[in-house]
Amino acid sequence: MALSDWLIGLGVFCGFSAIIFVVRNARGIKIEKGNEKLFERFDFYKKKWRRKNLVKIIIFLVIIFIFFIIGKVLNSRWIFMITGDILIFSSVIAYDKMIAYAKEKALNGKGKE
Repeated sequence: MALSDWLIGLGVFCGFSAIIFVVRNARGIKIEKGNEKLFERFDFYKKKWRRKNLVKIIIFLVIIFIFFIIGKVLNSRWIFMITGDILIFSSVIAYDKMIAYAKEKALNGKGKE
């Protein structure tokens, strides 16, 4: 695998990641009049989920980075492409879990812990 193929794959991966990031952030809770407290609670629980799962996220990213390097060293496009797909899909799944946690906690009426 040539360096140009690797850079093109990395560029496509970054492009898809940017598109997913923009789309999923556009789906957030809309602030309407009288909903400021709900938005603040929702934001609080999103940050809380991130703090609780930060170590898992960092370990996963390190493992994915190691697989990217293995794919490059072994000249295996399959390892490289599958690792990119796993990274994209797992980030979407983790985001959905975070939103589900924040909605469950913010919409139950109890507020901040």
